Amino acid sequence: MNNVYLSVISIVISIVAVTVSFINYRRSLKLQNENIIYAKRVEAYMEFSTYMWQLAHEMDEISSVMIQTPKTYNVKVEKLLDKFENTEKTFYDTIVKHSLVSDQNITDNLFDLIQNCDFLFDYDLLSSEEIKNKTNNFTDKADVVFEKMKEDLAIENLSKGLASRIKSIPSKKIRKHVV
Repeated sequence: MNNVYLSVISIVISIVAVTVSFINYRRSLKLQNENIIYAKRVEAYMEFSTYMWQLAHEMDEISSVMIQTPKTYNVKVEKLLDKFENTEKTFYDTIVKHSLVSDQNITDNLFDLIQNCDFLFDYDLLSSEEIKNKTNNFTDKADVVFEKMKEDLAIENLSKGLASRIKSIPSKKIRKHVV
């Protein structure tokens, strides 16, 4: 009889242990997947930021050439516009590539941002003031999108958490490892 109770208790303990192990495995798998998605999102936002500022730089360059030259066909402007168009297409492709991991609101803002670039291709119809205003408008919108990406990633909170962890390390330990 004691052997039966002992066997039942062993089986119950085994089932509980397997259940707890399975629950922990599922939690760690979920956490691992969240970490992977977060890392992919960081990578995507870094690419978005790079292309946004590359477009802004090229737009400034084109705008300055447009403002300095008459509103006629200009070979230098056309070459710069070709380069700009290639960057714009690459940026568009990058947005599409990362749309699964990026926030939908940010993705929509990025597509809107690209559509605001098209004024450059009608440069012969715009005044110098309009070109400056539209270029500044693009940069302002890019700043807003950049801030939204930082909010989405919670960069400020992560930086504060990292700073507090670094401060919690006693300085003697740091010196011991450095020396």
